[in-house]
Amino acid sequence: MKKISKTLLIYVSILSFGIIGFAQTGRTLSDQSAGYSFIAPAGFTANKNEQGFALVDSTKTYFIIVMSHRYNDAKSFAADANLERDGLTLVGDVQQLGGNDFAFRTYKDTPQGRVIIDKQVRINFVT
Repeated sequence: MKKISKTLLIYVSILSFGIIGFAQTGRTLSDQSAGYSFIAPAGFTANKNEQGFALVDSTKTYFIIVMSHRYNDAKSFAADANLERDGLTLVGDVQQLGGNDFAFRTYKDTPQGRVIIDKQVRINFVT
């Protein structure tokens, strides 16, 4: 019998320099049709639409996007990304963090100043 696998993309974007640790003391959210669930960090507000979940902290500094997709690895995700279309400029190289985890930094100049966006992406395989 052939196993069907889905992938789950967890995309963390941090709109400032630094690293944040997310405690898993929040509530469980799930998407029955896509077949996944996860624990949202405490203190984050979640909105769900047909593509997945968008979570944001109370200061609107950190946001997390959780969605299903068909990427098999970081390379296929990167090949489909279009930073220029989104008005973003890549700073440095994409860093492989191990397995299907990777990170990269981009920036965007706005009338209010430069926004630095650190992205950490985890691709989980759900069967």
